[in-house]
Amino acid sequence: MMAQVISVPYFCGFEDTTEINNWKMNVVANEDEVCTDQWMIRNIDSSEGYNSLTITCDLGKTATFGAQRDMVVAYRRFQLDTTLTVNISFEWKCEGIEDISHCHFYLFPSRAITEADLFSLPNTADLPMRLSRPPISLSNNSDWRDTLACEQLDLVADVEYYMVFVWQNANTDTSYSTLSKYSVSIDNIQITSAPCPEPENLQ
Repeated sequence: MMAQVISVPYFCGFEDTTEINNWKMNVVANEDEVCTDQWMIRNIDSSEGYNSLTITCDLGKTATFGAQRDMVVAYRRFQLDTTLTVNISFEWKCEGIEDISHCHFYLFPSRAITEADLFSLPNTADLPMRLSRPPISLSNNSDWRDTLACEQLDLVADVEYYMVFVWQNANTDTSYSTLSKYSVSIDNIQITSAPCPEPENLQ
């Protein structure tokens, strides 16, 4: 099945059911394996509106994470019908535990990673070491923050891309009071046409 063609400007605030259905969450290698931490789109916390994409370890009651090592993926496939230079931004909140539990954002063309690759990833915390493109790392922030994740990025028409959020939890120390630690929430993803940079060194 081909990825959905989106128009720019694109906005996802996780309020529209049709858009929500384009997101796949909690991808693990073994279908019988259930991670303590789960991605959910629901009214746990949000920057605006009601919903956000959030990691929860208690079935959506709170935006918290557990004391079990795991790695879970949420992603959306898309393509454009015209080649564009774009900016990609989103709002996020992620406390986690420094160097132990945090979130990563990736944007991959289909030639770099396939949907099958995402489904076959091992359920370990080593994903960022297995992928070649450096991730945008999200952690140590207990307030909503707006991040320009990709600037002046050339996206080619009719090429499939993957927007990927990876929650990596390497916490196995139950002495952490994890239920008081905020995991991660994502809201208000935007893809906009990037303005042309101003010319430099004009005489």
